[in-house]
Amino acid sequence: MKVRLYVHHDLSEGASLPLGETHDHYLRHVLRRQLNDTVFLFNGRDGEWQSHIHSLDKKGGALLVESRAREQSVAVPLGLAFALIKRSPCEWMIEKASELGVTELWPLTMQRSAVHDANIARLQAIATESAEQCGRLDVPVVHPVQSLEKFLKTAPTGQSIFFAAESGQARPLRDVMNMQPALFLIGPEGGFSEQEHVLLRRIDQVIPISLGRNILRAETAALTCLALRCCGDDGIKIK
Repeated sequence: MKVRLYVHHDLSEGASLPLGETHDHYLRHVLRRQLNDTVFLFNGRDGEWQSHIHSLDKKGGALLVESRAREQSVAVPLGLAFALIKRSPCEWMIEKASELGVTELWPLTMQRSAVHDANIARLQAIATESAEQCGRLDVPVVHPVQSLEKFLKTAPTGQSIFFAAESGQARPLRDVMNMQPALFLIGPEGGFSEQEHVLLRRIDQVIPISLGRNILRAETAALTCLALRCCGDDGIKIK
């Protein structure tokens, strides 16, 4: 199994990187790795580098960087803003969204939200672990929880926000797949409120989209958007 770790250090040939407590525990006790075993590293800036375990001990260890395995690629911005849902499906959604290439995640509170807070550090850790496992060269950013209204005031400019509308006029998602970059907005389990529908449809940057006739769970709607968007680029690779 190819072992990949996300690190914050700069990566270059011959660099020696200290193993933090988390990575040391993961390599020694979870993966049972030994001295000189190969580990691939990435930091979202310098590409992917092959290294090997130079030392392992109770006080920590070190990795010795050998050579670049892949050049850094520039990720096309792909955002997901979503109403917070229960912990288990939320964490599953974060994991799968990371596999599908999302670059930024905005957990939101809305009028019909059943959940109003989240452990952002844990969600960021899940996104990071998913990036390590799926082979991407960057890690999604999980933003702090905020309200829908605040998000709309501070959302990235220069790109459209596609919101999954349960009612009213909306374009089929397949018709907007050629629009880049993309930011999808998903409502809570009870759907957007009437006031939120009115608010969203008044904003030129926001485009309502339809995901079909069936009513989807929030996490299903989010991954449907991302998967179809992913298929519109290079396709999805199954391993």
